[in-house]
Amino acid sequence: MKIPGDSVSERDIRRCHFYIRYMADNKISVHSSCYDPDEVCESINQSLRNHLASSVERVRFIESMKIKCDYSLVRIEEFKWLDIDERAAYWFWSFFLSPREMTVHMPSASSSSNVPDISFPYPVTPPGSILPLSINTSHKSRVESIIQYFDQWKLDRHMDAQLFSQGFSPAKMKSQIIIQLKSKWSEIYSEKDPFGFIKDRSDENMSWAWRYIKNYPHPLFDHKSLAPASKKETELALYCVWDTAPDDGIAKKYFMSEFKKAWSQKKFRDSSKDTRVLNTRLTKDVKDKLDFMARKYNKSIADMVSYLIEGAYRSQSKDK
Repeated sequence: MKIPGDSVSERDIRRCHFYIRYMADNKISVHSSCYDPDEVCESINQSLRNHLASSVERVRFIESMKIKCDYSLVRIEEFKWLDIDERAAYWFWSFFLSPREMTVHMPSASSSSNVPDISFPYPVTPPGSILPLSINTSHKSRVESIIQYFDQWKLDRHMDAQLFSQGFSPAKMKSQIIIQLKSKWSEIYSEKDPFGFIKDRSDENMSWAWRYIKNYPHPLFDHKSLAPASKKETELALYCVWDTAPDDGIAKKYFMSEFKKAWSQKKFRDSSKDTRVLNTRLTKDVKDKLDFMARKYNKSIADMVSYLIEGAYRSQSKDK
């Protein structure tokens, strides 16, 4: 006999995928590769009917599965700041390329609105690299892989009785990890834009900057997992390797000094491509006047000569 609650109906595809993983852990396979919640739920319900004969069994299983889902998944709103900030999302994504054990500062039970900063450190080991979940070709793909990574992170295997007794769940710990990384990102973003002096963000200029990073002879930047294929992706990768580089107060300053020198040389070469050398002699009086006009119009001598010639040429053309 069919009873209420013996089947799954969801509109949130994240919950649907969690159910599939939960059922797989309980030796119930679900054959579904689509992203339409209705179709996924249909496959889930078919598998439940195949493995659990009675409605009562299915109701109990679904109730347990939903409870587990509730305390495992982070609210989608907590990823919103990554969705609206491409540079932040790239940095956050790269943090989990080769993750190491991290310390999460969980709020203590004695914390309160009056004393909110009481916390205790808790070691957490991320579940490997984010790369298998990600095709690093766009902002959208990185955000989606971050959400999937956190959804599939089974923290309950590592949480001890002390945390559970204080009411903490895997979702709360994941949320705390996001909060800590967001705080770390705020510190990075508050610093001066390292590449703000590159005003022309053309394909050629971004490609040049990326080649300089890749060919930099000192082991400062980790770019091996990055292969940007567009101007926008190259610009984001450029910021990513800078944002994630270790900062001992010396290495990054030295790099930036060398980078700016190379950039100035490049700009000079670019500006000289369509110019010709002009050797001429002027009387002292004319040269003094040229110097005065160059200062007045805040131009170099070469630019001032070009300006005067162009003006005279336009006037001559009008007189014809």
